[in-house]
Amino acid sequence: MARAFLGVERRSPARLAQVVVLHHLTASGTATVSELAGLLDLSPSAASNTVERMVEARLVTRTEGPVDRRVRVVAVTEEGRQVLQAEVDALGLIFARWIDELPSDERRKLLADLGSIFSSSS
Repeated sequence: MARAFLGVERRSPARLAQVVVLHHLTASGTATVSELAGLLDLSPSAASNTVERMVEARLVTRTEGPVDRRVRVVAVTEEGRQVLQAEVDALGLIFARWIDELPSDERRKLLADLGSIFSSSS
């Protein structure tokens, strides 16, 4: 149920990793391939392959580090930002549909709980 709810059945692990990378880069600006490997719990080689696919899709850029040319610095592109926003929008629609399908008493409780969470975090 949770997998179907989140639409995970339509997303490969590679696609999910790319969304995580886009989110991280949007928040942090840049990251090294090694940092992304740690974030994704991947080997450096697997992270490098993920970044390569993202470079080919023009979602990110990869440049030499300013101090050490062996280090690769990854940054999100405008196209990558647009893809991330589309993913966030799609997930928002899924959540909205799910909330609309809840019985009214459960919906009220969920929205009240979310209100409490957001008000306590600010």
